[in-house]
Amino acid sequence: MVPRLWVGNGAPVIRPPIGELLDGVATALEETVVPDLAPATAARSQARAAIAILRRVAAVWDQVVPTVEADNRDIEETLRGLATALEATGALPKEGFDALEDAPPAGGAVPDFAHVSRRNEVLQRLLLDVQDALANTEKGGAAAELGALLERSVARERALARR
Repeated sequence: MVPRLWVGNGAPVIRPPIGELLDGVATALEETVVPDLAPATAARSQARAAIAILRRVAAVWDQVVPTVEADNRDIEETLRGLATALEATGALPKEGFDALEDAPPAGGAVPDFAHVSRRNEVLQRLLLDVQDALANTEKGGAAAELGALLERSVARERALARR
């Protein structure tokens, strides 16, 4: 099956999803390659291991980008909420939050892992800067905000891991 791009609900999507393609490859290997391999051989064991890996990746792949996107939105919202307080204390000047303004406008483009992961790296660096800035100030509610952000992020990761 060849993936194709089409527009559904106003946004382009790839059909079939990558997860389905990976699962299809695993099924094809299981049904056509493994039966031709001699039992109890390294080749058969490796083929079965590859099938298991493909199935595991297939189960989560289609949720990886939305999970990282949700993390990005959550980090951005939390940092925007902390920006005013940190600017007021002088702990982190407004220029420190420039990365929040670098978010690309939402368009019709299909988000890909490379894009959302690069954005996540930028936000994580900014988050570290904020944590460093807070280390030298009265933390107050900011520490609680960052703790809550971490809990939400861990919950998203757990949900993805359980798929």
